[in-house]
Amino acid sequence: MIESETLLRVGRLSPFALVLVAGVVMSPDALAECREPSGHGFRLRGDVAFQIDKGLEWKRCALGMAWDEERGTCSGDPMGLGLEEAKGEAQTLGNGWRLPTAEEFDSIYLESCSGLKIDTIVFPAIAASDFGDGAEFWTDTPISLPGMYYYFNVTHGYVDAHSAGFSLSGLLVRNHE
Repeated sequence: MIESETLLRVGRLSPFALVLVAGVVMSPDALAECREPSGHGFRLRGDVAFQIDKGLEWKRCALGMAWDEERGTCSGDPMGLGLEEAKGEAQTLGNGWRLPTAEEFDSIYLESCSGLKIDTIVFPAIAASDFGDGAEFWTDTPISLPGMYYYFNVTHGYVDAHSAGFSLSGLLVRNHE
């Protein structure tokens, strides 16, 4: 379980702390720090984005989508998967791909003033995962309630938890080798 102390960042609260501590979607300070998508902090190579400061590699497309090299974006339809199904997709891909922890996903959260709360240069077709309630992505981090796991909504900018059988999107990550 994530300790709320680990969710505090210098000068602001992370999205976790906002949900877990204050129970609000956005702090007033977050508006003062809004950033626009830039790709800063990532090295992009086709369907993989290397997050330089974390030593992580991210798939740039949601599960079910594929990288279109010619267009420089993701194509196809994202899959809505239960947690175990999403983990199974990662295992099928192999090579260390997995669902991110909540802290790892938090590291790609972008405090934008408007639009998606993720860098759309790094993750260009992420909005396709909006199945009606926002683009929601699994993490592999459980909360204190049995069978419940954190997920991030990058459309509306909040973190919540859901049961493992609920259908959400998945982004994959692995440690850089």
